[in-house]
Formats: sequence, C-alpha cells, structure tokens
Amino acid sequence: MKITVLAFFDRIALYHTLQPLLSSAFLTTWREVSAATPPIFHLTDSLDFCLNRDTNPVLLMVRTMLKDDRITVSHLEQLRTKYRRIIFFNGNAGGGIHRPEVLPYVDRFYNKALFTDQSRYDTSLYGGEAFSDYYHRVNGINDDRPYITGPVPPEQRQKLFQHWNIGSGVFPRRRLVQRGGVWLARHGLPQVVRHSYNIGVPNNNEVFFAPDGSRPIDLHYRVGAPGYNSIRFHRQTLGSVLQPLIERMNLNTRTGKASHSVYWQEMQSSKIVFSPFGWGEVCFRDFEAIRAGALLLKPDMSHLQTFPDVYRPFESYVPVNWDGSDIEAKLDYYLSHEDERLNIATRAQTMFAEQLAQASNRAVHVVRGMYDGVQSPA
Repeated sequence: MKITVLAFFDRIALYHTLQPLLSSAFLTTWREVSAATPPIFHLTDSLDFCLNRDTNPVLLMVRTMLKDDRITVSHLEQLRTKYRRIIFFNGNAGGGIHRPEVLPYVDRFYNKALFTDQSRYDTSLYGGEAFSDYYHRVNGINDDRPYITGPVPPEQRQKLFQHWNIGSGVFPRRRLVQRGGVWLARHGLPQVVRHSYNIGVPNNNEVFFAPDGSRPIDLHYRVGAPGYNSIRFHRQTLGSVLQPLIERMNLNTRTGKASHSVYWQEMQSSKIVFSPFGWGEVCFRDFEAIRAGALLLKPDMSHLQTFPDVYRPFESYVPVNWDGSDIEAKLDYYLSHEDERLNIATRAQTMFAEQLAQASNRAVHVVRGMYDGVQSPA
C-alpha cells in the first residue's frame, strides 16, 4: 500500500504528528502484528501533484487548512473524486473541530484530543475551543474578528477519531535540527527528515530526570500570551492570580522569557511547573515538566480525552479551576507536602513512558484504519 501524505511542513507536523508514522519503531511494530507489506509514505506539500500526478489510492492530509489556506473546499471536492480514501489529521491542540466543513469530503477526521462529552460537538464554540468559549460566555470576552466553529453534523460524528498529541514526538525540542528538517521537507526532501529524529536524542523515551526534594525553584512559570482575546484571556487571568501569590508566599520563581536551554535546565531544578492552556489545552510544557521531574500544575483537563494521557487528577498532575480560585491552596499544599508532590511527579513519568512505548502500536492501528475500503491488511 502506498499512502500520499499532503502536509503543511512545520516542526509540529514533522516531529510530532508524523513522527509516530515515520519512526523505525512503526516498521518494527507493523512487522510484528501484520503479515501485510508495510505502507510506503510519499510526503509532499504540492496540491498540484495530488490533483494531477499522484497515482496512490489513499491520501493523508496533515495540518492542511489549519495552517495553510491554499487548499479550499473546492479542492477537497476534486480530491474526493480522485482518492479512494482520504484521512484528515486536523493538527489542533484542543478538542475543537476547527474545520467541520472538511467532514463531508473525508473518510476519517483525526484530532489530537476529543471532548469527553461528545454532545459538546452539537454546539458552536466561540474562539474554537472549550475554554475560549467559556471565557466568552462567563467573562464576556470578545475578539476583534470573532472566530466561531460550527457544530459537527450528527451524520458526520462517526468520522471523528483521536490519534496522538504533541507528547508523541522528539523531545527535548532540538530547534536547529528541526528547522533544518522543515527546510529539507519544504525543498523537496521530506524523506531525509526521518533520519534527523534521533539526532541529539539517541534514546528519546529515556530522556527523563528523576524527581527529587532538593530543587531550589518553587514554581516555574515562563509563558507568553498567544492568540486573540478569547484565547489570551486565560493566561492573563491566571497570571493575575499568580503574581500576587508569588510575592505573598515568597516563592522562588522563574517567569518571563528565556532561551530554550535555560528554560529546560530550570525545569530540572523546579518543584512545580504551572502550565496554562495555549492555542489549545495540550501544551509542550506539560510533557517537558513531566520529563524534567517537576509536578505538573494545570487547569482542569477532565473535559478532554487524549494520548498520551498525562492528565489524571492527583495521579499524574494536579488540576486547578479555570478561574484560578484554588491555585494558592494547591501551591501551598504541594510545596509543603514533598512526598505527595514527588509521588505524583514519579507516577506521571511512569505513565508517560508506558504510553510512549505504545505509540507505535497506536500508529499501526491508525494506518490500518486507512485501508478500509481499499484492502485489508492481514
């Protein structure tokens, strides 16, 4: 089976979304569980190639339309008449379906996370995410140019699937290497990218630092304020709660901007890392905190299901309310209860590592689903 991958090439697409499919672990797992020949992926960012020259029966679209507006619904109509199967990897970091208009033209639509309560797809979301919609309704936050995603039609709901989030990828983020990989992919050499996955990270799943009680930094909170008002308001709100707490509790804290190397070293010296939502709820910082051996303190994630799932309350992370009303109590408790803090941080690493070990199995399962209606691998 040959599968064409039409992608918007950036670091997330190449080193997180596609990494489980292009890794050597995928091929090893495929051969262990299937008698069929492993699939061959042809990576391209050329819509013209797909429309006019490609002869493969299956098309996988990765982060197209989310990051690249060259592809329109009209193009999807043309692609639909050509390919026997079209699989769409949305690339969104939250549970919102940012491109519901795509659904009639694809066979499966994968998100990095889905809402635990599927009825949430019956309504529109202001700002495209559950939390942006929440702040719009509760706090009256409006955007200069409102972005509202429509509901998912009931007849299209069965097309929604969940694959993996940015926790499945190359960590720590090797920016220079990854930028080089993006350049190669955009200049017609995407196959070279897979050879860069392990540069600087020979044992990716083993890059963990043991939690311990000797860390001098109480709280790590180096974050920016991305996006439009309804997205940005979340971080602004929690930041306004945290700042007076830092002073009143006399916390040794790290805030503001820093180089990635400083940022990563600081995390390894931090007791607690606070990770608010960004463009979506699932953030790089979540997994970096766990790898660094810090306790992950994060707004409640119970409304989402995702993989790797490091969001099990008081087992792998400590949730706080979206309005920040319990941050002080949670900080005070876990800074003064070291054993509990270290136990949660340790369990988070164990759970994360166990799920990473299953990433290739999940990738094989997803790819085998692409065969439906074309041929069935043994």
